[in-house]
Amino acid sequence: MANTLLPPSDILTFTLTPDNPTNTSITNAVGETIYTVVTDRTKKSTYTQVRDVSDEVIGSLEWRDVLADRVRVGNSKPMSLWDWMKKSPVPFKDQAVFMDERGRKYKWKGLAPGLSLQLFSNDDNYGTPIARYQRSHAILDPPITQIASLSSTPSPSLLSLSPTLTDSVRDTDAQSIATTLASAETQSIAPTLVDEPRTILPRRIIKQRSPATLLLTSRAAEIQDLVVLSFLFLEKYHRTRESGSVASGNTMQGLMLAHGC
Repeated sequence: MANTLLPPSDILTFTLTPDNPTNTSITNAVGETIYTVVTDRTKKSTYTQVRDVSDEVIGSLEWRDVLADRVRVGNSKPMSLWDWMKKSPVPFKDQAVFMDERGRKYKWKGLAPGLSLQLFSNDDNYGTPIARYQRSHAILDPPITQIASLSSTPSPSLLSLSPTLTDSVRDTDAQSIATTLASAETQSIAPTLVDEPRTILPRRIIKQRSPATLLLTSRAAEIQDLVVLSFLFLEKYHRTRESGSVASGNTMQGLMLAHGC
């Protein structure tokens, strides 16, 4: 694989709605639902199932508070998440490696808090990402500054002074402006809100959120189900780590909702 990203026309874009790896719909570029992710709680445990476009379960995850989550891929036997994917040793704790059915190796990077997941293959010695996750994020309006004017509005004649006026006229106008400012400074010690100058500091308003997307090159599309499953299960683990503690079912569901708002 060449050490360059493929052109946009060769990249699959999957959108997660909402941005929640344990409860979401994954759609393609034309809005078709390709995968459905649903999490159900029982008295004994919490389970996440991933279904494809044919409504077949392609993988599931059993949540566990102390031990590693237990994963099942297709019809395989349940196994520890870290038996399926191998975490890299120190100092590369932000990586996890797995293999496809042909024995080809893949590495997810970006498990450390604050990073985003990217998938690499051993084809080019893990040089170029073949899949990348982009979290949903707020789109902000530009800063807005509003300054309320004084109750005494300058005379229109002052605003339309021509630069060709004589110095005497300029001096007269300057004295008039100075008198107006002095009057404003010596007004009542209990001014009204209308009389008082008011400044609203620059602010940024959240207008909307960008969609959460998983981008796959044609190379990643060769193992599409594995990419989606490994991403979803790792991202759930990733967000647990970012919370700063091992999350129980209730805590984790709240965390996922927080990320998907």
